Amino acid sequence: PKQDLAAIKVPVLVFHHSKDACIHCRPDEVPAAFKGFRNAPVKKLVFVDGGENPAGDVCAGQHWHGFIGMEKEAVDTISGWIANPKP
Repeated sequence: PKQDLAAIKVPVLVFHHSKDACIHCRPDEVPAAFKGFRNAPVKKLVFVDGGENPAGDVCAGQHWHGFIGMEKEAVDTISGWIANPKP
């Protein structure tokens, strides 16, 4: 939220897990931060709520932060959007 998001002028996809407990990217802060991408030609916000068996550090890959248990879905969704960015 403290970065100059208005300076970003390329397509933006924000893909976030609704259960992410990392203190650096809390789900409740995402919508307000997303509004900061006002100069992005295309932008999309996606919240997901899948996966399974989170373990360890909440800011690491084996927890919701890393889309544990739904990695393929996350990669497929993100790569599909990169290939064809739509709001």
